[in-house]
Amino acid sequence: MDQVFIKPNEGRNVRLESGLLLPVEGMEVARTIYIERRILSGDAVVVEMPSVETTKESNPKPKDRR
Repeated sequence: MDQVFIKPNEGRNVRLESGLLLPVEGMEVARTIYIERRILSGDAVVVEMPSVETTKESNPKPKDRR
């Protein structure tokens, strides 16, 4: 099954098939009929998966405070 990276559209909360809310930062999910309906209805949008480098830059490790 294909995978797709989705985020909730601005101002929307999107439930996944498991009942959990789709995180605001998005996540990779299986492209099921349920997910397709969320995308087609405008509740969720397909976005490019963030690269590992971008994620590391946005979440720097705290410096050692010795």
